Amino acid sequence: MFMDILVTGSGGRIGSELSRRMSVIGLARENADIDCDILNINENSKLKSLQPDVIVHLASIHANECQDNKQKCNKIIVEGTREVVEFANKSNSHLVFMSSSHVFDGKTSEAYSELHNPSPILNYGVAKLQAEKLIKNTHKWTILRSAMVYGTEKSGPPSGDFFNWVVKNLRNDNEIHIIMDQIYSPIYIGDLIDIIELTIQNKITGLFHTAGTDYLCRYTSSKIVKEVFELGGNISPSRRSDIGWDSRGFDYSMDISKLREHYNINPLPFKNGVMKWATKIN
Repeated sequence: MFMDILVTGSGGRIGSELSRRMSVIGLARENADIDCDILNINENSKLKSLQPDVIVHLASIHANECQDNKQKCNKIIVEGTREVVEFANKSNSHLVFMSSSHVFDGKTSEAYSELHNPSPILNYGVAKLQAEKLIKNTHKWTILRSAMVYGTEKSGPPSGDFFNWVVKNLRNDNEIHIIMDQIYSPIYIGDLIDIIELTIQNKITGLFHTAGTDYLCRYTSSKIVKEVFELGGNISPSRRSDIGWDSRGFDYSMDISKLREHYNINPLPFKNGVMKWATKIN
């Protein structure tokens, strides 16, 4: 069945991949089907008559930039989401929102499930949690909390595209210092797009953790990337304190039991995902 699918932040890494996979109406500040600032979505003349069946809300700002500019962080993530929620309610759309593992503090000793109480410590996580609460004011919503995404063909700024940054530096035979005291559950972009597509096709609603199956620190995952891509350069281990991340949590790994149950999907182990990524861009 044909559906109108509106994607905010369509020019970003996830939005670009989703647009290649599905027929969507892209919304971004430039170079999109509809050029529009997320804060002006309800005033845009091209959107007045549009009533999308689904809105995939990807427009955001990276965690590091949020720490540097709290006002901009809140404006884009919180106020931007407020505008999208208003539009979704007017158009009676199913709203799918990409959230983050940073709604937690990273200080637990077990993988986070949907039952854990959020307790963000970063501006980014605080804003994402506020946005989640706004999303729940729509008649039909899905929140997908994701971890580190890898395997994208589109490169972004280094702060928001960690694994592409690793590949670029090692290809140039650079030495890079990577922290080994922070754990994530990286997810392959193809798996994440599969999850979004299944959400839309099967009209799945609710809150889900969308992450990979491995719990890896940045240092170990970077070593795997170096091995699979057969790159030069050198990776040296460091700690959060070396880069001023003392206040950030240690473990942001995620439990995906609920995802497996409702989606019948098993995301790729990290090395397998990197191998798939390598064949795509090499």
